[in-house]
Amino acid sequence: MSARLPVPGSRLPVCYSPGVVHAIDVVGVCLLALAAAAIGFGQAALARADDFDALYWLAVGLAGLAAAVQITRPGKGKAG
Repeated sequence: MSARLPVPGSRLPVCYSPGVVHAIDVVGVCLLALAAAAIGFGQAALARADDFDALYWLAVGLAGLAAAVQITRPGKGKAG
């Protein structure tokens, strides 16, 4: 069974099956959890006054948060 099915009359060339969409949502939630953990590590590093580690973990957390939002945002992919 193919993961992509053509949608007649749609501007989008393909429609993903519900299983693929669910898997993408799970990946987005995992990225969000990892981003939250990285931000927590950054806050702990700030409390220790370890500036370099704090900047690193906060940057990793923000990048993970941006990735989680980007991967789960509906309808913002390339339309052909």
